[in-house]
Amino acid sequence: MTAPILPHEIVPVAVLGAGPYGLAIANELQRRGIPFRVFGQPFHLWQERTLSDVFLRSDLQASEIYTHDGRFSLQGFLADRPSDLATIASHQGRIPVSAFRDYLTWVQSQLTFNIERTQVVNVVADGHYFRIKTNLDEEFAARNIVIATGIGAFATLPTALGRLNSPRVIHAWSVEKYADLNSSRVCVVGSGQSAGEAVEQLRKHNETTWIYRSEPIFHLDPLNLPRPIFQFVLRASNKACYFPRILRRAAKKVFVGSTMTPDLKPSVYADDVDRFKADVNSLDWIDRQSDIYSAKLDRCFDAVVCCTGYRLDAKRLPFLEQKLRDRLICENGMPRLSKDFESSAPGIYIAGALAEGSHGPAQRFLIGNRHAAIAISQGIAQKLDSNGPGNIVKPTTSVS
Repeated sequence: MTAPILPHEIVPVAVLGAGPYGLAIANELQRRGIPFRVFGQPFHLWQERTLSDVFLRSDLQASEIYTHDGRFSLQGFLADRPSDLATIASHQGRIPVSAFRDYLTWVQSQLTFNIERTQVVNVVADGHYFRIKTNLDEEFAARNIVIATGIGAFATLPTALGRLNSPRVIHAWSVEKYADLNSSRVCVVGSGQSAGEAVEQLRKHNETTWIYRSEPIFHLDPLNLPRPIFQFVLRASNKACYFPRILRRAAKKVFVGSTMTPDLKPSVYADDVDRFKADVNSLDWIDRQSDIYSAKLDRCFDAVVCCTGYRLDAKRLPFLEQKLRDRLICENGMPRLSKDFESSAPGIYIAGALAEGSHGPAQRFLIGNRHAAIAISQGIAQKLDSNGPGNIVKPTTSVS
């Protein structure tokens, strides 16, 4: 029999994820005096899952962690770093990942609450709250859960390569497995930004082959739109939830295409890169243990790096029990969310890329953390107020 959860073990909000969305939401909860706990590795995507010698694709105003008082201004942080500002200006407003990592480290040093660097492995509905278990076997309960865990769980390999189940087949998410390859025969698969960045880095020290299904679209922004229109689309995202679903679906079709920044064109079309335009699933792959062999290309590779994106699907969230997944109403993997990001499973709020279906394309980018933080914290505050003042007490979170 499961032991009952004592009242002091129940927290009003558990935030799962410590990236820009999770921490922006936590900041707003703290500002409103709502107790919470935050779980995850801080800024894991940029600190651990991004190549070091690349640039962000968003400008300064669209790349900072939201706070009500603007104290985490990226422009302000960079004001004393003239060399970084010069580099940003010379790259059409794009920020070096190295500088952005320094910014994220600074943000983390300014936080006035604790980030618990553990992983939530199980969430079970239990009456009017959720029973939560971490990888350290701690159990506690929360009345509300905010899921801001990012995209890592949804990394997708091409079918023909995935079925090989070989450690030589690497998804781009696992940067640590391919960033330092040297004197190897490497194949890069994909035609988006991550593929271009992988080719640029790997061709310096490896024999590099690039396989792409369609010619890349070279454009400064992730969406192939004029920059003013792209920026307007992102900044108007707080109105997306009011659009009819049919209009949101139509808009999504326009905004799903991937692009590659023009500065990568010389690398991907360099003479020392072998290129094949083909469907990767048609190339007859064989795992020979010592290498991966393509019978159609008659080539063998020490590593195949798949820059093949992420198949977002809320029903694949690994830590939610099956009953909770079944409560999520989804369309093409995207959960249906209210204006304050609450899912069809009451008490579960979802932010970030999984919220794109209801709250627009900004949720795929850093800029979306502002709207998510405001809407979610406000929605939770209203719910807790309606349930009685006993649900909101002075925060007990501490500085990390």
